Amino acid sequence: MNKITVGIESDAFDLIIQQTLVEDYRSLCDEVRRLENKFRKPYEQEDLNDSRRFRDGLEAILPYYLMSDKAQAIIDEEYIKNEYSDGVTNAEFIDPTNPMEHEVEYFKDLKEKRIQMLEEQVEYLMKAHHSHPPEPTFDGRKIHSDQWGKRYVMNENGIRTYLEPFDD
Repeated sequence: MNKITVGIESDAFDLIIQQTLVEDYRSLCDEVRRLENKFRKPYEQEDLNDSRRFRDGLEAILPYYLMSDKAQAIIDEEYIKNEYSDGVTNAEFIDPTNPMEHEVEYFKDLKEKRIQMLEEQVEYLMKAHHSHPPEPTFDGRKIHSDQWGKRYVMNENGIRTYLEPFDD
């Protein structure tokens, strides 16, 4: 066996290392998401534990090999996937033979899921806004009425300030 030495510039070598670490981190995150959301056999539970341990280790060293803000952006992206993907990052993981998997809603990509969640939030906020008539305010304080129908606001000490002068 002959050994060959290849000269690589240090910048290129750094990029190779960074890219490898990021790809490994992302693949471990995908593996953890896939294993967390399925019925696991004993050996798969061991794989899940190992993948979590390796993922956490890579997460700890990413800021050392990458710029801190870039590493944090990659980590945040994976946490968003965890939050919005229901454990599935790609529809190819669906097992059509498992009847339980048909009860879970799957999305082709994270963008589709985020759009749906935002639409639901907007719909909820629109209903909440239109279900309560706006209370009249004056300088951000609620306007009250006394027993004679005179309108007033109260300050933080509970002192009334009437908005219309009394008729004498």
